[in-house]
Amino acid sequence: MSLIEKALEKSRTPRPESSPVSRSPATAPAPAPLQRVERAKSIRLDAEHLGAMGIIPQPDMQRRHIAQIRSIKNKLLRAARESGRARDRLIMLTSALSGDGKTFVSINLALSMAAEKDCSVLLVDGDIPKPNVGMLLGISEQEGLMEAARDSGRDPESLIIGTDVPGFELLAAGRGGSDGTEVVSSARMTSVLDQLASVPNRIVLVDSPPLLLTTEAAVLAQRAGQVLLVVREAVTPERAVIDAIEMLGERPGVGLVLNGVTDSRLEQYYSGYGFDYAYGSVQPTE
Repeated sequence: MSLIEKALEKSRTPRPESSPVSRSPATAPAPAPLQRVERAKSIRLDAEHLGAMGIIPQPDMQRRHIAQIRSIKNKLLRAARESGRARDRLIMLTSALSGDGKTFVSINLALSMAAEKDCSVLLVDGDIPKPNVGMLLGISEQEGLMEAARDSGRDPESLIIGTDVPGFELLAAGRGGSDGTEVVSSARMTSVLDQLASVPNRIVLVDSPPLLLTTEAAVLAQRAGQVLLVVREAVTPERAVIDAIEMLGERPGVGLVLNGVTDSRLEQYYSGYGFDYAYGSVQPTE
């Protein structure tokens, strides 16, 4: 069963009726009901196409892949829930350089989160110079993040695109331009991202540009409560990783995803889909 099919199961599984329960003052309150909105625009995700493009693994690689993505997801969700802050539901995925697999991780992580029964996920294409999420999912020509940030009268929610996967929505990058860095750095962009993350039980994943190739990524990282740095094993130069970590600074909520981890068994059965994950305050090592 593909990740998309697993997420679709979310809509087919009946939810038990809630019943009144007594709670002690120390018990965390029940999550607020998920907000479901009928979007003016919606797309269908083609699992076969995404598989052919290498964005989701083939069926024989699915089991381990799903487990690895779930491990990353659980740590991010736990951090967001424990803090209770909307900012920690805003998660940026980036890399040091291009080709490290950040968009691959972004899409698969979003699909895995969509399978959760008590949260929804909004995947934002924040890579303005190279909007890979939009190109892969067929929304690159749509208005999105940049239009919302340029126009203070534009409601960002009106630009969100629905999908046939319940709980999984998209926001295109929108039109770039020579003012891209200024728009991303603006107070209005902060307001847009804060508004998107303020929806109860929504996780906002932002697929950002590589840290060392653009100025926009470092700015976006300052607005996110959690940041994932995707590193490709045996591909990303060590110096590039250290420089990227230094750009993020010594702050909590930074995680590293090592993409393409292989050993003799992984190489035989799951080549290219291995992950390792470290979470916490990441600092460069000598």
